Amino acid sequence: MILVSEVKSVQGRSSVRRGVQFQRACAHVIRGLGFPHADHSGTGAPTAYSRKGDISGVGDRVVECTVQPMENLAGKLRQAEADAIRNGYREYFVMKKAVREPVERAYVVTRAEVLFPLLARLERLERLEDELLGQLSRYQDMQERV
Repeated sequence: MILVSEVKSVQGRSSVRRGVQFQRACAHVIRGLGFPHADHSGTGAPTAYSRKGDISGVGDRVVECTVQPMENLAGKLRQAEADAIRNGYREYFVMKKAVREPVERAYVVTRAEVLFPLLARLERLERLEDELLGQLSRYQDMQERV
């Protein structure tokens, strides 16, 4: 006879294994998206819980990865936020596995108070880059005339 606790234990190990595989896949994708040192930071076991998120090598930000159902997303976001606060970081994200999609198509969730300052900063940097490229072009034109 199989006990319910034995079934739950096997299901729990399977869930942990799927989570760890997703974390590793997330790290691989993040490396390709501009963070060459991104890596999976733990085993997925509760005793190996990382207080800086599931992915290391992404600067001063917390990235949690989850294969859990959507209804658990708020809890994962609170966990990422708590880890960020504990570490003095302002940025925190949750990568949620999209059903029947490759990891590159995972959902990335954060709070508006995290996202929009980042977008505003990106906008300022892009304008600055445009200005500097314009100045460089004018300088090069002047040099050609001399």
